[in-house]
Amino acid sequence: MNYIIMADNQEITSYGIKNICKELGDVKIETVSNQKDLLDVLNKLSFPKVILDYALFDILNIDSLLIMQDVHEDASWLFFSENFNINFLRRIVWTSSKSSFISKEAPVIEIRIALKTILKGERYISSAITENLLRNEKQERTISVLTPTEKEILKSIALGKTTKEIANERSCSVHTITTHRKNIYEKLDISTIYEATQYALKSGLIEIAEYCI
Repeated sequence: MNYIIMADNQEITSYGIKNICKELGDVKIETVSNQKDLLDVLNKLSFPKVILDYALFDILNIDSLLIMQDVHEDASWLFFSENFNINFLRRIVWTSSKSSFISKEAPVIEIRIALKTILKGERYISSAITENLLRNEKQERTISVLTPTEKEILKSIALGKTTKEIANERSCSVHTITTHRKNIYEKLDISTIYEATQYALKSGLIEIAEYCI
């Protein structure tokens, strides 16, 4: 008997997973709606498979989740969400070998494959999530070629400041900032303020809240 713990507060998700699991043989599903109930069921079952939408659940933070995984080391986890924060992905992917990942936007056939994989005790990471991780790693490696000064100027550019404004803030000439801007664009292989802004956002130089102000 395979045990799946469905830890997701969207009824339609639970309904969909239950219907897919009907095709997968001897599977019993326990549905929980909060962390306390999840822990209670984890304590009762041996080698359960947990399907969790971390974004919709009441687990306080990633550290709490990792502790839970350490305590219940026989459990396997399938993280099933619409949006995955890149920092969350990095920490869980590299810290927990029993964690699998798939987007709720994935086609049913892929969700079925992910479920079959974890029921066999194997790990599943969707190609879309793998590409997301690799794309962000490449982005960070590219940003790392910039000097600290160039990163600060890139941040100012992304926040919409003009060359003159940046020069005044840094007490230097417009020519100096123009040279820095040219070097930044060449290193990042970009040519527009829009592309510069995208790099700054994706690399964490600015937050989306700063950009929208």
